[in-house]
Amino acid sequence: MNNATIELSDLLRRLAKKWKLLLCFMLVAAVIAGAYGYRNAQRSFENAQAQHIRYAEAAENLPGYFSEELYNVRESVRDPKRIAFAEAFAGLYRSFIAEYGGENMFYPEKENMQAYMMFLDSYKDVISVMSGPERTYFEMLASLNLENNELAHPVVNDFSAPAPSVLQMKWIGIGLFLGLLAGCFVVMVSWKPEKKNERR
Repeated sequence: MNNATIELSDLLRRLAKKWKLLLCFMLVAAVIAGAYGYRNAQRSFENAQAQHIRYAEAAENLPGYFSEELYNVRESVRDPKRIAFAEAFAGLYRSFIAEYGGENMFYPEKENMQAYMMFLDSYKDVISVMSGPERTYFEMLASLNLENNELAHPVVNDFSAPAPSVLQMKWIGIGLFLGLLAGCFVVMVSWKPEKKNERR
């Protein structure tokens, strides 16, 4: 049996003897990580609730096709000019699809070919300069079917997101693992000087 095997077996025995210390590290780390995870979940819950309240207050001035998801994406764009631009371009895109949609979408008539190619080029240019939220907002607007919009304002449902659980098992598991690593590290650090003294 070589020295490396002997040292590893000695280390494992020392870890086994220090199980109470390891358990202490794991429990402390689990409590800290669980509290951190719960605080994050609680903050996300409160933000979602506040966002829903803002959507409910704005619903009276929104068209009926606005869902809460669409409203939240629009809020993430923030810049009113970029919002207005995305809305205007989405309107142009829907009009273009209505004109050239179906079988003629990719094979327009010759007299319409120039207009088709110009729009296609402008579409690529505009999309390339849009930010992530702005592009998402445009794509959601462009995919809407507004012909069947019979509502003057969107329907606002009650806030239904469940409150976060106090026991954040994911974070508790992470805490246990990190606590075990920290405990093993402390045991290893305290074990090395003792091995050196024995060799002398």
